[in-house]
Order: sequence, then C-alpha cells, then structure tokens
Amino acid sequence: MIGRIVKMLSTLIEDTSLFTFGLLLDIIKNYNGKAVENEQQ
Repeated sequence: MIGRIVKMLSTLIEDTSLFTFGLLLDIIKNYNGKAVENEQQ
C-alpha cells in the first residue's frame, strides 16, 4: 500500500517538474524573442 502511494507521488513529482521545466523554457523563449525584437528595431 505505502509502496503504491510512494510510486504515485514520485510520478506526480516527475510530471510536475517536467511541466514546470517546460513552462520555464517557454518563458525564456518568449523573453529572448522580445529581446531580439527590441534589438532589431
């Protein structure tokens, strides 16, 4: 029973960290894109 809960938790944490990582990448890409646009003007 406990093993199943731990497995669920670790899977949840992995999913969350992957989601957060993807979100951070998107933010960085958007920020870099805006910086490049500002330099070109």
